[in-house]
Amino acid sequence: MRLSQIECNYLIDFSETKKGKAYDTKGHRYQVTYFELYNEIKDIIVSYCKDILKLEISRVNVGIIKCEKDSFFGRHQDRLSKIDFTKDFLYNINVRLNDDYKGGEFYLDDSPYHKPVGEIYHYKSSQYHEVKKITEGVRYTAIFYIRERDVIKDLNNKNLL
Repeated sequence: MRLSQIECNYLIDFSETKKGKAYDTKGHRYQVTYFELYNEIKDIIVSYCKDILKLEISRVNVGIIKCEKDSFFGRHQDRLSKIDFTKDFLYNINVRLNDDYKGGEFYLDDSPYHKPVGEIYHYKSSQYHEVKKITEGVRYTAIFYIRERDVIKDLNNKNLL
């Protein structure tokens, strides 16, 4: 499954008009714009969750992460039991929204993990991942956090963690 270039551009443009929260700590210089989706992109993510993850979800929240030159994300996990916002994260669903930057390679479990612009992919929120330093341009990524509190039902009754 994938988002079209028009859908990717829409997410970039919408995030730029909303001007998310900026962060600047130890090389992590980035901006995140969070919002709930109510359009065709929501339908695509809901279908992805149902068809690929075998989950029915009640809401789709997206964060658009904007990383500028010289920024990076060190190796980390997103499911953290000590933080209310992240303690029930199950999966991260990512979409690379552009490719007119250099550097910024994505690593999953210490291995390069490259997907084309628009292609939807996921990993468990407990998996280690990182983004290498951006050396030129601006990198935009959409991230959809699938949380236990948003799951209506698990279609396979499998262990999600």
